[in-house]
Amino acid sequence: MSLVLPRKCPIKGCKHGRKIIYADKGQMRNHILHDHDYRELLESTYDLGIISDMSERRGPLWLAESLADLSLVGGGTG
Repeated sequence: MSLVLPRKCPIKGCKHGRKIIYADKGQMRNHILHDHDYRELLESTYDLGIISDMSERRGPLWLAESLADLSLVGGGTG
């Protein structure tokens, strides 16, 4: 059973980044993977310090999973 928690999309400019949504990690990962292109995932992981260089290449699923880990909003208060 998945745990539904308050989350925000960590990608700049995303409509799901402006307000809290309630979703499990898998739903957020799927949103990130399917609603954003590879370049957005790469730029976001670089900006957030997940990868150290823009030339570092990771698979889109790995990038989406890493960003989904950061989507959790503590305590439900933005």
